[in-house]
Amino acid sequence: MFGVFNNISIEGIQTVVPSRIVNNLDFADRIGERRCKKQIRLTGIKERHVCAPGQTSADLAYAACSKLMKNLRWEPDSVDVLVFATQNPLFIIPSTAFFLQKRLHLSQDCVVFDVNLGCSAATAGIQTVSSLLQGARPGGRGLLVVSDPTYYTEETNPDELADQMLFGAAGSAVALEKTEASISPIYFKNKSDGNRYRAIFRAPGGKFIMDGEGVFQFAINDVANDIADFRGEIGISTDDVDYYSFHQAQALLLSTLDDACGVESEKELRSLEKYGNTNGSSPLVTLCVHEQELKKNETANILMCGFGVGLSWCSIYTTIKTSGIYPLSYCDDIYPWREEN
Repeated sequence: MFGVFNNISIEGIQTVVPSRIVNNLDFADRIGERRCKKQIRLTGIKERHVCAPGQTSADLAYAACSKLMKNLRWEPDSVDVLVFATQNPLFIIPSTAFFLQKRLHLSQDCVVFDVNLGCSAATAGIQTVSSLLQGARPGGRGLLVVSDPTYYTEETNPDELADQMLFGAAGSAVALEKTEASISPIYFKNKSDGNRYRAIFRAPGGKFIMDGEGVFQFAINDVANDIADFRGEIGISTDDVDYYSFHQAQALLLSTLDDACGVESEKELRSLEKYGNTNGSSPLVTLCVHEQELKKNETANILMCGFGVGLSWCSIYTTIKTSGIYPLSYCDDIYPWREEN
């Protein structure tokens, strides 16, 4: 699906991570120093932020949303849409978005729901919220929040440690507003392939399974081709793009993807070295990590692409006011929801 929104602007982006850091070199005594260093070299991930026991996707989501609303001075009753994209909801019933609505004190006029999306959640989520805002009043506001927790445990089977060394925890929120004249259209291209649903897979109660080679080939072929096609469809060249922010899968994949779709390495921003693969929020995490560089100019032409679980891949291209990209902050709060009546 390809399209454009001419009346939606991205007003702000906020990311939070837990303060606890796990250094991947600490795994050397469990999987061997040589294997550990090779893993770090290939993935580019040296350390990651992980949740404390009991900290949830909803805790990170709430912190990201509340900080963003405070920075933008948005009143709770001004928000018309809240979409929570996660693969780790707090509840099975109802959607965790209702719990966030309560905590954020959003009005009953706000539509809220969860979306089960993984690595494409940030970009596909921007498309989803933008679509919903088409029916809102002028000045209508929406929040996309993307969050997945990651935990550290010493009981992990050594054969599963390679996967554990990839992932970090984060929560990110995006504020979108319906305007009569946005500074730039939001172009999007969203694709999916359910025939490969088992490429990244976990059944209820089962183990996480990933076809690493299959996902790698998917990224450097399907995703790379569509990024190049996307630029052509909206009439831009790579010279028009100030920065690329891709899903932070791992370093070797990203470098190969750059080569495959003609992206200059200095334009492709990364956050994985210190934050790991932060699942669906990773393109947003990356922008917040580099907010000082982005703020050298008042606006930046950004091409974001999320790809992975589904298989799903989605690209977004737009101009963002860099004043609305806020520095990454920390969240260690745990809300005692079990104690509520």
